[in-house]
Amino acid sequence: RCLRLMGLATPLHDAAGRIRGALGAFVDITAQRAREDLANLHRAVGDTLARSIDYEATLHQLPRLVVPALADWAVLDLVEGRDEHGRPLLRRVTVAHHDPSRAADAQALIAHPADGTRDDLVLRAIETATPQLLAAIPDAFIGRPPRTAEHAAILRRLGTHSAVVQPLVVHGLVRGTITFVRGEARAPFAPTDLDALADVGERAALALDNAV
Repeated sequence: RCLRLMGLATPLHDAAGRIRGALGAFVDITAQRAREDLANLHRAVGDTLARSIDYEATLHQLPRLVVPALADWAVLDLVEGRDEHGRPLLRRVTVAHHDPSRAADAQALIAHPADGTRDDLVLRAIETATPQLLAAIPDAFIGRPPRTAEHAAILRRLGTHSAVVQPLVVHGLVRGTITFVRGEARAPFAPTDLDALADVGERAALALDNAV
């Protein structure tokens, strides 16, 4: 665990006024700084999206605003209608990764949208309009059908160990999702992270509506 500490120190004087030592103290401000960092991120997201009135530009900004502050990489999927069975038709718009060396894999993932099966997290988030948390993603989940071997290999290279799918709700309708993903080097997502991700999702949904 990485701690953030605030240090305080004062000199200790003897009767003649000479400095004979010092007294120091440290205060753990990890939680306080985390709240401040999150508030700053929310402001940055709101300010950046509020200035964007270009629809496609807004779409491509959304995942990049949360990487790497909240996730190692993020994916934006949009709902563009329904098929004859009433299932959502999805367009994978963009993928942002914090590591520039993974840019090619991130772009390749655009060709692999949500698989549309009943237990797909993106589909579940759209149909229920609620965030979907997967605190630990086993390798069997990454490689399960109907994913191809190529798709699974991309997910492994990107670093896929924990995820949250946040629905983007506009006027009561789910317009899409942002999927936040963390690799094994970071703490996995927990239920305590959902409020922060929901706030980002709400701002993103409003920006999407404004751009439309």
